Amino acid sequence: MIGMGIRVEGLTEFRAAARSALGRAPSELTAGLKRAGAIPLREAAARAPHRTGALAAGYKTTVRATTGAITSSVPYAGGAEWGARGKWAGFPGSPPRYVWPAIESRQQEMMDAIYDELREVIEILGWAR
Repeated sequence: MIGMGIRVEGLTEFRAAARSALGRAPSELTAGLKRAGAIPLREAAARAPHRTGALAAGYKTTVRATTGAITSSVPYAGGAEWGARGKWAGFPGSPPRYVWPAIESRQQEMMDAIYDELREVIEILGWAR
């Protein structure tokens, strides 16, 4: 399932209301995204081949504004995850191989982590109870 993500309509309005209600909302969103991104990392690292261990050790969570991502410091990580031909055919399994299956299996846990970080802001604004 390529293209997984969360679509938030009215994000600009939400952020403005959150800032006015509680000045720490942006930092809580960043914390929630970092916490959610860290959840599948251990499973992704366990799935990755460990010939040298560089691929498994290279995964990290990054957050930029309202977007969280799992990145790798290893130059061949993209090919190992998504490649299917040539030198990438040597990686076991079909693309996606390591990170994406870990994300899919932990989706609910990731959503819960984001909600937990934002719960106080959401409840103060009266959007959830």
